[in-house]
Amino acid sequence: MKKFKNLFLSVALFAAPIAYAQDEFEVLIPRYEWPGEVSADVVLQIPQIRRAVSRLLKSEHAELIVRYPGGDAGNQWALDLRAMLISLGIESRYIVLEPGSGIDETMVLLVTPKRGQ
Repeated sequence: MKKFKNLFLSVALFAAPIAYAQDEFEVLIPRYEWPGEVSADVVLQIPQIRRAVSRLLKSEHAELIVRYPGGDAGNQWALDLRAMLISLGIESRYIVLEPGSGIDETMVLLVTPKRGQ
């Protein structure tokens, strides 16, 4: 019986973070997949953005965290994306820009429960 208690405890400890992680949704956009000419229509053709926006719109209390590579180019990239998302009707309060994607030349889009909710 002790063996099953330990198994149950192990499953419980590992299941809690997994359940929380399922509330989050993450996609990566490498720089080479970003179009040269940026418009709302072109941005919506990027599958990762379509998936992230779809997930954001399905979640009642969610926000989109945009983690972008450092430097002026990374900052401009994030600002361009933010502008496109706002032009598509997503309120700016649901978009959070965070420097430091942790991956060179790659933007990370993370749909997560809104902070403070």
